[in-house]
Amino acid sequence: MQTIQMPLKSPATHHNNSSTMWAIIEHWEGKDSYRVDNTQQYLFIMLFKVGLDTLVLTLFRHNLYTFFMNVFSYSLVLVDLALFLAITMVWFLGPGQSPVLVCFVLAHGSDMYAALPLPVLILGLLNYLFELGNRTCHGSLHSGLRNVFFTLVVWAMACLWSFHSTNIDMIEIEYEVGKHAQVCKMQDSTSMSFFFVGISMAICFVLLPFCSRLPMWLREANRLSVQDSSATLKSDLYFSKTLFNGQRSDEKHTLVVETGQEVPPLYVSLMLCFTVTWMPFIVISFLCTVMGFAVPSYITVNMLWVECANSLLMGIVIWLKRDNLGPYMDLSDDVNLWKIYWNLSSGPKPAAYQDKLPNAVFSLSGDPLLHV
Repeated sequence: MQTIQMPLKSPATHHNNSSTMWAIIEHWEGKDSYRVDNTQQYLFIMLFKVGLDTLVLTLFRHNLYTFFMNVFSYSLVLVDLALFLAITMVWFLGPGQSPVLVCFVLAHGSDMYAALPLPVLILGLLNYLFELGNRTCHGSLHSGLRNVFFTLVVWAMACLWSFHSTNIDMIEIEYEVGKHAQVCKMQDSTSMSFFFVGISMAICFVLLPFCSRLPMWLREANRLSVQDSSATLKSDLYFSKTLFNGQRSDEKHTLVVETGQEVPPLYVSLMLCFTVTWMPFIVISFLCTVMGFAVPSYITVNMLWVECANSLLMGIVIWLKRDNLGPYMDLSDDVNLWKIYWNLSSGPKPAAYQDKLPNAVFSLSGDPLLHV
């Protein structure tokens, strides 16, 4: 084992450059002193991440095979769980009996996760562009199998990259006089840094020219949201009434912007919708990036990032398909109020949109089926 001298500011990790850091596996003072094993700390970190991912996945409740991003989100939780179980095995068996060391698990995990963001974003965008609005393949078995296949390909490529580039050798260092540690090289994700910096710059570029009017538009969006909730409740009550009088439920409701209200351009409205939802997460991640906080990629690539990226991709696709589908397509994003902000900007009425009517309305007065 190689012994080197290098400064180490804290007993957790040391940020060496923009993409490399050192994870301390053990540290001790003096040659014969007790060695402190940090495996349990990494175990608790992964336990927290698995719990957070499970909570986010439960809150968003995506259909499993509908789109690539849905399948990838489930696979990320499974891989996080596998990584947690691997660290648990190393901690339980100890370095003498475990088939692998904790450095092997952490180093391969960080390199593997660092390779994920760019291909996930590209495949997610292409999947939405080709499948949204295509009712012949949307939600079909063929589409689901294709999403599973691409998810497996992404993980396979990340694994191949990890085993090709990962250095699992532990290095013994003296970070202060008389203080030693065994460290393991890990990677953060440069793609994640570019993602948060780029998103922050895009938000500022789009919204800052309209900053004086943003509070007015946010109040109007809130009013439209309340109006939409009231209209939906009224429509549901009317539908329940038709079950007993045999009338056909053809009532439609639309959201109307107040007369004389200055409306934002559609791209500003969509960006505002995305920003309102994800601003806290983006600000925290941006500050961690610009301040140089060393966070390994197996922590930064999590379900919150997947949902944020999914919302970004949905906003882009809504903008690109605004003339045909707009926000009325079957979205996999249940977080952003795209339809509300679409109406806020008085966006074009999509040609393919039709108000959804009940599949069937039954009557108790004679005719068993009035409308299909």
